[in-house]
Amino acid sequence: MTTHWTKADLKDYVKRNPQFVTEELRKLMALLPDKLKYGNEPFWHEGIYWHSAGEFTRWSELRILQRAKIVSGLIRQVPFILIPQQGKQRETKIVVDFVYWDCEHDIRIAEDYKGFRTATFIMKKKLFLHLYGHQYTFVESGRHGKRRE
Repeated sequence: MTTHWTKADLKDYVKRNPQFVTEELRKLMALLPDKLKYGNEPFWHEGIYWHSAGEFTRWSELRILQRAKIVSGLIRQVPFILIPQQGKQRETKIVVDFVYWDCEHDIRIAEDYKGFRTATFIMKKKLFLHLYGHQYTFVESGRHGKRRE
């Protein structure tokens, strides 16, 4: 049995095994969108929600690098406030996929996996670099390769 569960996998499981369907499984299915705007297919793997297979693959690579002591302090889905809340306006933030310490280059990395660069992402990245660029090196990884700023 696979450990990657897309919404289609869950629907198929429910259809074939209605006796095992629980309220918790129904809630889990409701959380998974059918398909996201830019074509990536989110899924659950070992109880963790992943926005794309590419993001999961990059996490797996970073975990190997962490075991080899090339990177350390690896965490995922880290929010950074770009513009604080003002009155009734919500704060503006960017949630980077991974933050870690690059032991070989002795720098702190904020890495975001992107399959598609939107205008909103580019603007948030510029704000991030303006506010946090002295503390972090921003790495953009994805289909297009790696870009370090």
